[in-house]
Amino acid sequence: MDRRKDIAVALGVVVLGTVMLVAAVNLPQGSIRDPLGPSTMPGIVGGLMILGGLALALRRVVAWRTTDTYVPDEGSEDVEGYPASPRRAFLVWGICLAYAVLLPIAGFLILTPLLIAGLLWALQFRRVLPVVLISVIGTAAIYGLFDILLLVRLPHGPLTGII
Repeated sequence: MDRRKDIAVALGVVVLGTVMLVAAVNLPQGSIRDPLGPSTMPGIVGGLMILGGLALALRRVVAWRTTDTYVPDEGSEDVEGYPASPRRAFLVWGICLAYAVLLPIAGFLILTPLLIAGLLWALQFRRVLPVVLISVIGTAAIYGLFDILLLVRLPHGPLTGII
């Protein structure tokens, strides 16, 4: 593996931290004055990302002076019979993206069991009864915790008048 990839990732983190810091500085102040304000936390996170990225890049540059730019690969091979698949990762990303787009339209109680079942299917869990039970019980537990107990209003979609 080439260590220059580490520097590229570190500099990418620095750029992302800089964007976050600039965005935090440009956040408008709310109507209620707060000594910290809404930009404090994103500013701290952006600053820490910049410092961490610079520290990693500096560490890699210093290491180049003592060793070669290539290091042996880390990790292990895939488990026999279960190779890693980028298709599976992209399928999970696609399912989550579809969930985010459709959530305001379809509502939490309709779409979340489908999300859970889709993710379990993508991860090759194929037994129907456990998938259905996990999907329904998981959705009910999340809904009960957030919407009922913590009063975080989840989108109801077509069930708005019913619930």
